[in-house]
Amino acid sequence: MPLHRETIVLLLLLASLIAAWIGHFRIPYTVVLVVVGIGLDWLGILPPTSLSANLFLGVLLPPLLFEAAFSLRWKHLANVGWSIGILATVGVVLSAAVTAGLLMIVLRVQPRLALPFGVLIAATDPVAVVAFFRRTSVPPDLRALIEGESLLNDGTTVVLIDVLATALIAGELNPVALVGDFVGVAAGGLLVGTIVGFLGSLLARTTSDYLVETTLSVVVAFGSYVAAQDLGASGVLAVVAAGSVLGNFGRRFGMSSRAREAIDNLWEFLAFVANSLVFLLLGVAVAPSAFSGLLTIIAAGSFSALLGRAAAAYGLGAALAVVTGSPRLPWRTVLFWGGLRGALPVVVAVGVTAQFSGTNELARLVLGVVVVTLLIQGLTLEPVLRRTLGLTNRSPTAD
Repeated sequence: MPLHRETIVLLLLLASLIAAWIGHFRIPYTVVLVVVGIGLDWLGILPPTSLSANLFLGVLLPPLLFEAAFSLRWKHLANVGWSIGILATVGVVLSAAVTAGLLMIVLRVQPRLALPFGVLIAATDPVAVVAFFRRTSVPPDLRALIEGESLLNDGTTVVLIDVLATALIAGELNPVALVGDFVGVAAGGLLVGTIVGFLGSLLARTTSDYLVETTLSVVVAFGSYVAAQDLGASGVLAVVAAGSVLGNFGRRFGMSSRAREAIDNLWEFLAFVANSLVFLLLGVAVAPSAFSGLLTIIAAGSFSALLGRAAAAYGLGAALAVVTGSPRLPWRTVLFWGGLRGALPVVVAVGVTAQFSGTNELARLVLGVVVVTLLIQGLTLEPVLRRTLGLTNRSPTAD
């Protein structure tokens, strides 16, 4: 069922209360949201609600991507750019291959289920890690690496799963065609986003009205997504590119100081609302009875997903460190254990399920593994990162 107005109001009230009190505990905000969502569903407080791929991808995801891309500075990205690019592309493929391969070898899972699962679960969500970074002192390059890699691997995952779903529907997996389709859709999305971002920057320069400039940022965020999707390109990567251009070039070239402050506040708020709704709905979507026959494969999938992420973070990360000097070993541990999964794999799995029959098991498997990894990694995230980075409770460094 679609979201009711009363449901949205209740979820936002709960998100506000949780955010106000979460500082008293050392538990990631996103983990608490998922647990509360599970509790709401168990108590039957909310009417039946389903995760909608259109709602998430078209409405809730763009604010999350745009806010993160808008706040990332090119000067920090330049230092770790090659590492981000390789980890978010080759790393996703490597992680997906290891994850799917283990499921096919150990449990004899069919490729039709294992391959999409491996791709989907490779996407990571840095919200909990970034929230931790804000409370302590970490190098700006590390934050840029974590956020940049997650932004791009979200786009890589969405593009790759669309290409893979098309191939599965056709019943033919042609590696050359897959690579060609992937490059075309990804490059198209980045190009559209870059153009929209520059056009938005130029338009912002023509006015000193901060309300107009703030409105233009909204147009750039959602307009880049819509334009790319209509052209058959990646809307996710378009939003990332548009946000990055507007947040770096447009911020310096065309925005007044009042507009910069207003835009920062607006997108921080929109990202908070979107993030809260996403993780609460993720928890609400968990129905224990639906997973009773999938416990073995969920456990195996969770373990395979961890090994897949480890292959990318430690294996590929070590090779990158030799060539580029980054990521160093402690940073690789942050990439590995901080690679929590969010709602993106779940809602994309719902979308894939809608494209061809016989994949209801995929959406349930992805949801089960996402919740397991959120709880296990989320509840141990802060002590692991503090120990790894040797951090104390200091104030965050400035960008």
